Amino acid sequence: MALVEIRAVGTLVERTTRFVLLLHLPNGHSAKQVEAAMRKEIKTLQNSLTKTIAWDQGSELARHIEFTVATGVQV
Repeated sequence: MALVEIRAVGTLVERTTRFVLLLHLPNGHSAKQVEAAMRKEIKTLQNSLTKTIAWDQGSELARHIEFTVATGVQV
């Protein structure tokens, strides 16, 4: 039986400029993993690009409240 490696990538897209950040998700895409990756990457952006985030309604984004508390970025 062959091993199957599952990889996931998240995206943050700035709507006006269409600038894209890829989120490295080496251990899957659970809500906890996605929130941690987004929190890490959002800190790399200028404040003018992080006023609010439009959030998908997938279960992997269920920790939006924790994200807002940690970053101050409204979802």
